Order: sequence, then structure tokens, then C-alpha cells
Amino acid sequence: MDRNRQVNILFTVPEQFSELRVYGPRWQYANESEMRVSMTRVRDEVFLPYAVPVLLDGQQLVEIVRRRSEQVNAEWRKQINDHNDSIYRTKASEAFREKRFTDFIVQMSLIPDERKTALEIKKVAFARKQLRK
Repeated sequence: MDRNRQVNILFTVPEQFSELRVYGPRWQYANESEMRVSMTRVRDEVFLPYAVPVLLDGQQLVEIVRRRSEQVNAEWRKQINDHNDSIYRTKASEAFREKRFTDFIVQMSLIPDERKTALEIKKVAFARKQLRK
């Protein structure tokens, strides 16, 4: 699915009705009869009241696609940042234990201050102080 041009139908549901946005037992089925009940509920609870009006209003659809794309991009950026920060922290921790304060500072400088913990900020200050001795 190209998140910049399309969106899951459940995202046409307003956020205050977020329980309808979740795939789960309410939409699952194991046989034809349960499928009919499930699909009827999707039609009645999602498609007709929410998806159809969005599909008929091109601007609203474009806005929903744009907003969802931004959410996904932000989630991906966070995951990438968390992953990279974890690598930097591992290397920094090793350098700090081995009193390689320059290496520690270099690794910690790769993590923006807003993502550092208070302890990490203090350790950077301590490492800088050690290097000035």
C-alpha cells in the first residue's frame, strides 16, 4: 500500500470512535455465516457512515491520507532514532567503562540532547571534565 496515495478504510473513522479502527475479534470470522455478520457490521458501522462521505469528498480523503502518512513517517523516524540511539549508547557505555572519554563524548554527541536522559547529560559533563584535567 502506498501510504502517500491511499489509506486503510478504518482511518476514515474519526479518532473519537477509535475502537472501530482496530482489527480484532469484532471483524474476524470462521465460517460463511460469521463472515456475513462481520462484513455487514463493517458496512453498517464503518463504510456507510464514515468511508462513503470521505470518498465523496476528495479534499477530506486527501487530508486523511496526508495525516496518516505523517503519522507513519513519524513512527518510522522514532523507530530508526531509537535503533540508532541504542547503538550509540552501547558504544558510549563501553567507552565510558573503559575511560575512553573522547570516544564516549563522540558517541553521545550523535544523540540529540532532547533524547538523552538526565544521567547521560551528567555523564557527558563528567567526561568533558575528565578530559580537561
